[in-house]
Amino acid sequence: MTQHIAHILPFPSVGGVEIAALRLMEGLEGGGFHNTAFCLRDAGGVSRLFAEAGFETSEYDDVEPSYRHPRAYWQNALQLAREFRRREVSLVHCQDVLAAHCLGLAGRLAGVPVVCHVRSQRPDISRRDAGFL
Repeated sequence: MTQHIAHILPFPSVGGVEIAALRLMEGLEGGGFHNTAFCLRDAGGVSRLFAEAGFETSEYDDVEPSYRHPRAYWQNALQLAREFRRREVSLVHCQDVLAAHCLGLAGRLAGVPVVCHVRSQRPDISRRDAGFL
């Protein structure tokens, strides 16, 4: 059975995170894995990078998590969770802490495991932000 991995890319332009994600996806594709790059809406260069490499892409909205005004955050998470279920995603792979911070909840709501791949040290995560992780 093929495992479908949703790779969450949290930045609006192509950089090291995106190149590393592309290499990972190229290494996994076909070996029992199917990959989709979830890119920020209006991050055309990022979407184009993955599409030109032959990968499915999907867009999502960047909504800041909020305890005081949670409605937009929850609505965005629910919408993305529905998309994960529709695509039969079996793992959500957050590329960097920012992706997990903003979209980890969507994976949990979809009932699939969420992992976060961090390429740098992040010892300065505030208590507020850690709650969303």
